Amino acid sequence: MKEYSDVPTYSVDGDEDLVKIAAGWLIEKSGCKGKNIGRAGVYHKQALVIVNLGEASCDEIVNMAMHVIDEVIAKFGIVLEPEVRIYGSEGESSLC
Repeated sequence: MKEYSDVPTYSVDGDEDLVKIAAGWLIEKSGCKGKNIGRAGVYHKQALVIVNLGEASCDEIVNMAMHVIDEVIAKFGIVLEPEVRIYGSEGESSLC
């Protein structure tokens, strides 16, 4: 990550060698902020928010989230871990 000197990082438990990287920054820099796939998208004002653009199915939302994860992996080699639980009309869905 040396080539990205502007990446926001946060130390973990005061250990300067162990850091968290801002997921929103990774998503934005991977080109996903404001991107739409079908009826789901990444909010253009906040990269951490996936939005339903109008009657998107649960699968469309999950596919958008997986696309974001895949793009961040491809660009940075970092795997984002979802922190939310997702529910649709057919019950809970998983991103993993």
